[in-house]
Amino acid sequence: MSNPTVSINEQIFNDYYLGNFSPYENFLMALKSPETKRQYPKLLKMFLDHIKLDVSLSFEARVNLLYEKSMAETNWLATNTFRYILFHKNRVERKEIVAGTLQNHLKVIRLFCRMNEIENLVSITRLQSILRGCRAIRDLIPRSELIRYLNAHIILIILTRMA
Repeated sequence: MSNPTVSINEQIFNDYYLGNFSPYENFLMALKSPETKRQYPKLLKMFLDHIKLDVSLSFEARVNLLYEKSMAETNWLATNTFRYILFHKNRVERKEIVAGTLQNHLKVIRLFCRMNEIENLVSITRLQSILRGCRAIRDLIPRSELIRYLNAHIILIILTRMA
């Protein structure tokens, strides 16, 4: 008996269908645009460095270890994610980074969890409630001033149209 040959495409399909990809590969498969492929691994590495997850290993091994540890210890991922987000929230308050950067840090962790089907381990809505408090609201024009500004411009537009 000879072993049936399987094409590379069939093997990739079978691996994907059977869920044989590593957590690292699952994460990479979700990255589509060149800019996302460039930024997201860096942001995930920052998370791994912050939680001090075995820095002697390669990035791929650390990502796989993140998954394994998350599955082994239920609250471990949620606790470390909250600490990481709070750390960056403090950086936003000190004006070291902007609130949008903090959102990007959260997106990377959310994507990793979604692609590895461990979203239930981290309450994303709870994390987003933490983020709501650090939006750059102080930089917005106060509502009454904004209304006056818009009214003046609308009046100017109407007058120029009528002339």
